[in-house]
Parts: sequence; C-alpha cells; structure tokens
Amino acid sequence: MIFREIQPSNSSERFSSNDKICWLRCQCENESYTREGEKCVEIQQRTVIANNPTTIGEIPIQSDSINNTRNYKIGDKISDYGCQRTNQKCGTNMIFKTISKVLFLEYSQPLYRCFQQCSCINDKYVENDGQCIDSMYNKV
Repeated sequence: MIFREIQPSNSSERFSSNDKICWLRCQCENESYTREGEKCVEIQQRTVIANNPTTIGEIPIQSDSINNTRNYKIGDKISDYGCQRTNQKCGTNMIFKTISKVLFLEYSQPLYRCFQQCSCINDKYVENDGQCIDSMYNKV
C-alpha cells in the first residue's frame, strides 16, 4: 500500500484554512491489486486462491469464500462484502440473488455489502426439498 495525494472535495476544503495541508489516501499501489480490509491482495493471487478452496498457504479458506463447495439450500442467506456472489452458482440450478445492498464508506473507499439469498435460477425450476428441479419433471 502507498500514500497518494488526493484533491479534497468542496465540502472538505472548508476544514482546511490554508494551502499547506496535504490530503493523502492509503491505497493499493496499482490496478494489479485489490483492497481487502486494510491489505492489498494481488488480483492474480486472489483468482488462484478462489480456484483452490482448501487452503491459502497454510490457512483454511472461510466457508463464505468465493467459489466454495458448500451446499446451500433454497432460502439460505449470506452476507457478501463486495457483492461478488451476485448471480453466482450456489447449487444445482440455483444462484445467489441480491435481496438488499448497503453502501459503506469505510477506509475512505466505498464498499457495498449485499445480502444474498440462494434461489432457483429462473421460473423453469421449482423448489423441492431445498433444491431446484425442472418444473417439467414436477408435473405428474
């Protein structure tokens, strides 16, 4: 992470009484990194981590990590920082759909948190015992 000079907004200019104040923001060095909390993680490394759901070095990945193998049921809800799970698969014929989205302005960078719910992909599928099955097979 590095400090970069930023131009203050009109609302923050009123707090500075002279031109000798320098505004700095701590941010990732370049576009090859993404900010996660107070750390910068290399995007390529993050992709490799997401494709290996067992470990990050010696640290197990949390169960709510991207592309995890947990089996969700219809109606299961998760909190998703960055809203990265929107429309991602959560089971056979199931995807996460956003039920609410909140903007946080922490660490001087905006971050969305979505509440996602595991749902059937579309109206072609119906819920049956926590799973989604083709509605054509449900007609007997």
